[in-house]
Amino acid sequence: MDDLAGARRTDRQVGWLISLGGAVLVLGQVLTGLPPAEDTAAWWLAGVALMAIAVLCLAALGRVLPFGLLRIGWIGIPVLGWVLWATSFLAYRADPAEAGMPWIWMLQSVVASYPVLWVRPMVAVGLTVVSGCLPALSALVFLGGLPQAVAADTPIHLTNIMFVAIFVGIRNRLTRLRRSEQRAREQDLRSARAVAEAQRQAQLGRLIHDEVLSVLIAARSFDGEPPPQLRAEATHALLLLDAPAPGTRGAERIDCRDALAVMTATLRRIDPACALRAEAASGAVPAAAADAVTLAAAEALRNSVRHAGPGAARQLAVRVRPGDIEVVVRDDGRGFDPAAVPAERLGLRQSVVARMSDLAGGDVRVLAAPGSGAEVVLTWRT
Repeated sequence: MDDLAGARRTDRQVGWLISLGGAVLVLGQVLTGLPPAEDTAAWWLAGVALMAIAVLCLAALGRVLPFGLLRIGWIGIPVLGWVLWATSFLAYRADPAEAGMPWIWMLQSVVASYPVLWVRPMVAVGLTVVSGCLPALSALVFLGGLPQAVAADTPIHLTNIMFVAIFVGIRNRLTRLRRSEQRAREQDLRSARAVAEAQRQAQLGRLIHDEVLSVLIAARSFDGEPPPQLRAEATHALLLLDAPAPGTRGAERIDCRDALAVMTATLRRIDPACALRAEAASGAVPAAAADAVTLAAAEALRNSVRHAGPGAARQLAVRVRPGDIEVVVRDDGRGFDPAAVPAERLGLRQSVVARMSDLAGGDVRVLAAPGSGAEVVLTWRT
């Protein structure tokens, strides 16, 4: 369907160029003067007028007319031209000795070019040769001889084959250009799909690590009936598997206070005992940014719960303002060396650092040392 639409756009452009050339020829003939009307039959003059008007209409409206009407014109004008040339000396009323080429013959280059749009190039060339001989055949049939002017002009007008060649070349060039552009668009689409799939896989991996594995790690620490907190974690993880992927909400915005409520509820669910300081201003922030910061902060807090030690205390500071989100996760536990975190440990590298790096305007700072606690500062700014 797209290729058909592209081919029609190409034919519309080429047909419009042909029609513009025909309009110039028609207007030039009108301005320089037409032969006396009494020398020709009225029905033939009516056909000439119809042909000239059709060419002018295609030149003026060729960019906007429905394609079906354009195709009727591209076929109808040449057919009418062939009929007029074949009957030109049937309609002639003056002295046969003074007969010359009919003035409508000046449109022969246009009539020869239109078939390029609806037949093969070699057929268009053949039609040009045949139509170029029609006035001479008309003179032989209806006048009984070949006037000198007609005999002299016929070979000249057969050179209109070059117009066929020119417009075939233009059409082929535009077709190749259109197909090259289409291939480029398809390649861009495939690349975009590959990037989107990679992002989806990364988001899924982070989701599984952040939520599902967290539940599994916590579950193996208990024997018998799991506590309510673990049940809540498992329920939340299952709900997230069915929810839209974080960061896919496009340009959607969320009120700063609503974003703060979601962040604090998520963090409280992970560590209900942590000290929390929260601040929100009036206005709104992008939902995608709020999602990413929330998920990264949640993983930073989980890491603290898992690795800071049983006696560690945690403090959280959350600030949400239009164009500015900041979450600080701090503990006074055993600390660690960020540079010594193994590559296979996905929590800090992927779920915190990589997630914030993927967020436009996102940043993360990890301040930690063995025996000195740890602090993770997550920021997003426009």
